[in-house]
Amino acid sequence: MQKTILTYITDSFKISRINLTWVLILLIGSISMVYGNSGPPTVRPSDQKLIFDEESGIALQEEWVTIVMESEEQGYVEVRYLMENISREEENLEMLFILPESTGSLEIFWNDRSISIEEEVSHLRLPNNWRASKLPLVHDPLSGSNLRGEYSVHGSYGNSRGKLFSVDLFLGETGELVLHYPSYSGFYRRSEVINPIYHQIYYLTPALFWEGDAKVNLEFQLPEGSYALDSNIPMENRGQGIYHATLEELPQEEWFVGFVSTSGLFLRTNVRVIHNILVAVIMALMVIGIGLLSTKKDPRYKWLGLLLIPMIFMFRVGWGLFLLLVLAGPLFFTIFLVWLIAFLYKRYAKTSAG
Repeated sequence: MQKTILTYITDSFKISRINLTWVLILLIGSISMVYGNSGPPTVRPSDQKLIFDEESGIALQEEWVTIVMESEEQGYVEVRYLMENISREEENLEMLFILPESTGSLEIFWNDRSISIEEEVSHLRLPNNWRASKLPLVHDPLSGSNLRGEYSVHGSYGNSRGKLFSVDLFLGETGELVLHYPSYSGFYRRSEVINPIYHQIYYLTPALFWEGDAKVNLEFQLPEGSYALDSNIPMENRGQGIYHATLEELPQEEWFVGFVSTSGLFLRTNVRVIHNILVAVIMALMVIGIGLLSTKKDPRYKWLGLLLIPMIFMFRVGWGLFLLLVLAGPLFFTIFLVWLIAFLYKRYAKTSAG
């Protein structure tokens, strides 16, 4: 019976097809959202649907969002609101904070006092008068160029849920809300990139339902190491992996941040095709140099020729070509072995005849 490529792989590595499928899916790419931000919920009388209240009477004066990555895959988020009751007669204020399904514990503090979560709101019941802004293409943080993949959120919310809680804010008074929760990166690892691109997505637009024009402070801290960062909202590099942006009003778009390790990217590009073209150009120039030096009987051409060997290993191949090399490896080795035996036999025969 003829074996398929998948059968060869599973037989060689002693793994099931189901496990191999999951491995390939994870290697191709994954998306994870750092949902955030809160809005004032209310129930629409006509159909009892949950919506964000567009006339809450509560002003959001200033917002701080800080994302600290402890590693490429995991970090934590701190969100702070400075809020004022400008026209709401009722002091009790309900708030809905949107989070991804994968998020763990959420800590909430109102004026330094811990607040309990009153209700979990599934993604099916999230306010239907909010739609996230259009998601951009995935960017290469080093070059800023668009890549083929896209962020996938499955509609406006993705696999998200809401946390419903309430605070007391009397007319004319201000209060500070602080929230803490862990964050998990999504990553883009298609064959067109060398190092995977990790990313965080934070939804800013739910806060547009509060009154007023809030000042927004955004801060992103990279994990330890050498990284390049790309943000759709321009950010200032403050050193030590910390980036900051201050906006005088809430933007009409979400906040998307991508970052990639620059380790091993000697040519300062993370796009595999561009990297391989540059390596090929360098090797071509070396070959031309070898030819010129050899005609002049300059012994340096031999050392330059030796440098071609490590240059070969600078080529970056994708997973498809890697699997092909693994599968075709025995064939290439057999061909090389036959050629070597034939070469040695001819040399032996020539020596014997001489």
